[in-house]
Amino acid sequence: MTLVRGEVPTGMSLLVVDATRDEKGFEHKMSERIYATLQAAHVPLAAPLRKPMLFGEVIKELNTTYTALLLVAHGRGNRKDDAALIKVADFVTSWYLLKETGIDLSDKFISLCVCEGYCDDMVDSVVKSHVYANTVVGSREKLYASEAEAFFPAFYKSLLGLTEGVMIPDIFKEKVAEYNHLAANKMVAFSLGFTAP
Repeated sequence: MTLVRGEVPTGMSLLVVDATRDEKGFEHKMSERIYATLQAAHVPLAAPLRKPMLFGEVIKELNTTYTALLLVAHGRGNRKDDAALIKVADFVTSWYLLKETGIDLSDKFISLCVCEGYCDDMVDSVVKSHVYANTVVGSREKLYASEAEAFFPAFYKSLLGLTEGVMIPDIFKEKVAEYNHLAANKMVAFSLGFTAP
């Protein structure tokens, strides 16, 4: 599937990857509940829930076939250090370095679920390059499990039926605004294709 600027993939096929290694003891259960709710809502899923334990396994998963990605990971930055740091499985990297692995997400719609730590630049850095990603939804601060479990299934369910035709990124922005109360208004949408700020 080819993605042109201002459009996102149609015919959603969602891949859910939990790259947290269950570090805090709640993440895998949270991801399982999100996945089960998505499944019950008949959101098209590309594969069973993935829980890779090694960075290389994450990269392998991200190079499979899907049109939308929900990546669950931990932030490792803070306001004094590199705010783009993120822990992906067993490896601390940054969104800027992650794209150097050769993953092509240019034709994917990405949602980021960072439930531990701080990662201020995660959304901005993913869309920084035109060839890396077009539209990203994520939070500007730590999400609690209950917020993630409420927001992501409702958000993706709201896209059903809309993904059959060409979707401009503004639709994602509108849906984030509509369901943001479920995540205590922490969610933001960034895109190269927004028609207005």
